[in-house]
Amino acid sequence: MTEAKAETPVRLESIGTDRWQIYANDICALEADVYEPARRLSSDEMARIALDPAGLAVVALVGGDPGGFAFAGPLEWFADVSGTLQDPEWGRGTTLYSADVTVSPNFRRSGIGRRHKVWQIENARSAGYRYIVGRNRMVLAGAMIALNASLGAEACRYLSNTYRDGIEPDVSMYYRISLDRAPR
Repeated sequence: MTEAKAETPVRLESIGTDRWQIYANDICALEADVYEPARRLSSDEMARIALDPAGLAVVALVGGDPGGFAFAGPLEWFADVSGTLQDPEWGRGTTLYSADVTVSPNFRRSGIGRRHKVWQIENARSAGYRYIVGRNRMVLAGAMIALNASLGAEACRYLSNTYRDGIEPDVSMYYRISLDRAPR
């Protein structure tokens, strides 16, 4: 971690109907910079999560500018995502799907990703969810896989041909975090 990162204050701010329009352009630009097209959430998907009371969205403000964000919603919103329909909790209303956790390359390894996930866990627990699930692309999302594991994530299954974008490996891990215990 560089000195500049250590000295830059980071503040997490929930994104809802009152804040989505303020940060939408910066968040969508960061999403496009960080992810290959097959892993990007569309601006419509992000808006749905941010604007619906059942969605959980947060932005990390670094010196007032977005340095990362996280979006999640009820599992049942994500029927088109590989692995969700096979989840044993599908249709029970018990599970939050972590759709996106993104940190600007300028602030990687500064703790923002961990703060996003802990925020997500705490807010999911407060909303009555029992689990958080999501997918991480093998190799390309190695840091996120490790972060999720450090917070109790367990692999449920490995999915082949998840993205079909010609980038190898085209394998993702579908994981589950039980909310029965406090995040580490």
